[in-house]
Amino acid sequence: MVSLYGSSAEKLSDSIRKCCYILQSYSWLTDAYILDFFTEDLWERLPPSWQEVLNTVDLNELGWWLDFSNAPRCQRPWPLSLLALRMAVRSISLPRRSCATLDVPNESTGRPCSRAQGLSHCGRHCLPADADYPGRQELDCSGGPAPCTFEAASDQGGFFQVFRKHVTPKKMHEIDKMAKVVCQLAADTHAMHVVDVGSGLGHLARLLSYGHGLSVCCIEAQETLSSRARKLDMEMKKALSKMLTKEQLRLLPCPQHVTSIVEPSMEKSHFVQMVSQAFQQHSMTSRLSNALSSNTGFGIVGLHPCGDLAPYLIRIFTDCPEAKFICIAGCCYMKLTPNIEFPMSAKLMDDNAVSPWQRDFQLSYESREMACHAIEAYSRNLLSGITSSLKIHCYRAALERIIVKNWPNLSRRGLKSIKYAEHLQFPEYAVRALSSLKLIPPNEDVLSEETNQCLDSWRKVVCFYSIRLMLSPLVETLILIDRFLFLSLKGMTCRISPEFDPELSPRNHLIIATKSTDVKKHLSL
Repeated sequence: MVSLYGSSAEKLSDSIRKCCYILQSYSWLTDAYILDFFTEDLWERLPPSWQEVLNTVDLNELGWWLDFSNAPRCQRPWPLSLLALRMAVRSISLPRRSCATLDVPNESTGRPCSRAQGLSHCGRHCLPADADYPGRQELDCSGGPAPCTFEAASDQGGFFQVFRKHVTPKKMHEIDKMAKVVCQLAADTHAMHVVDVGSGLGHLARLLSYGHGLSVCCIEAQETLSSRARKLDMEMKKALSKMLTKEQLRLLPCPQHVTSIVEPSMEKSHFVQMVSQAFQQHSMTSRLSNALSSNTGFGIVGLHPCGDLAPYLIRIFTDCPEAKFICIAGCCYMKLTPNIEFPMSAKLMDDNAVSPWQRDFQLSYESREMACHAIEAYSRNLLSGITSSLKIHCYRAALERIIVKNWPNLSRRGLKSIKYAEHLQFPEYAVRALSSLKLIPPNEDVLSEETNQCLDSWRKVVCFYSIRLMLSPLVETLILIDRFLFLSLKGMTCRISPEFDPELSPRNHLIIATKSTDVKKHLSL
């Protein structure tokens, strides 16, 4: 039986109920916009006991409060209701760090978990790979799959350094981690063809193809990005020609690029046909049609597909027999279409008495947007003691008050992002922020006593934002559990792994699934 948190399907449903209950109970907090702090007097929404402790809390203490990997270092008694809320969020939320960075003992044995033992990650919320998961013995203790033969043979003379060109450290970290997981999945499922949807400039595809020897088809909606990716492919091949023999270079499969929008209106058969034709265009990968017909198939990957694209890729995976595995990291949850792409599992559970979804429950746009924030980075800012970067939310909230007063029709309008805004005084910030709307803030409002009082309240803004941010892992957990449950109910073998370092990549969980060959593994509620 497929399980999450090492629990039965019933306990998984219970986790969904708990998430829904907490988020519904504190919707007044999750549905608040920090830019409305002054216009809607958000501070007064907090219980008096919360206000009392937050009024005098040290920012360093607040930083530890947001660090779920450790117990909070409280310098004074905190309200029991707030302590209980933090404990509930921490106990239900998915872990955000892997056992490669956390040495957490397994609750059933008391010993540290090891991926070499078949567990993807540690602690009460570990997502165990199935006992029959092929190739799991090949996982090394460092948390990554054993390198493929091509990589092991080629990792000499700085071979993989060429993949760092044009790539930020964050992106390099993500594609390196994801490529290793995908390489292992391809070997386990015997699907050496990979479809990278939302491929952008093709950084992941080049590492999968040139670095790991996989045949990759890139699907990108913007032709400008696809065109640029092709040029980068040629640059990469030229750089590799200086390190490899002509025979090695000839054996390298080149990524194939397709400009197309993958959306719910696209027929699954059209998706497969598009992928097959893309691979057939290259002599090295012209065998894909035979691979599909012989049930070898392909894998689907997506590095932070936006909004509805992630759940749609999951549906393609479950509906296409040719798709053998999927590996995606979600992003932009606020762009999900309510009641269509979230919750995914609700329709599969409607006829079941244990369905955890409440009929009137909704995740608001505000709460889904909050789930995309970087909790570790904000905690680090609080711990650093550098207050200038923490005042930006107060600046924006104070400016919103001026906007609502003078241009009420422009409330909650997205404004121009200001580079190095933390180094600006508020008057200059206000002018620059409104320049995109071709507006000039009135001096009498920018310099008024009321505005100065708002700016002096920046610590309250930080506290409110921090307490709200504390709930963001719970929102993301609910979305990820929903996708996991959808895959499980469809009979897939799946797991969720926090593969990326959350300090670098806040949306760090990979949803990984393969087609189950044993009907006994299908999850039934």
